[in-house]
Amino acid sequence: MRTAIHSATTDVGSVATVVAEVRRAADVGLGGHWAPMLGGQDTLTAPALAGREVGGIELGTAVVPMPLRSPFALAQQVRTVQEAVGGRFVGYVEPSAAWTVARASVAKRICLVRAAR
Repeated sequence: MRTAIHSATTDVGSVATVVAEVRRAADVGLGGHWAPMLGGQDTLTAPALAGREVGGIELGTAVVPMPLRSPFALAQQVRTVQEAVGGRFVGYVEPSAAWTVARASVAKRICLVRAAR
């Protein structure tokens, strides 16, 4: 049996925090680190960066909501992440709950407003 952590660090932490958490998970012998897409760090990019720095642990997404991504762009990004981490990435997609899509839309608008300032 493999044991993994399902973490919300991508929602509240920096990329450095995600990398540190993945490193700790690998150091204690966990088999994987799973990140949901909740509106913080990108749930595909953060594991890709962590996987380049930390070996020996599977990385994955809890779920990537399909309404928020182009299917073609998502396929490209998943392929790139998979290559970057040496085949240790597992991604899950789903139609998603309405609240997830609504929350992500609000977060996107907030980011756009901050960027415009």
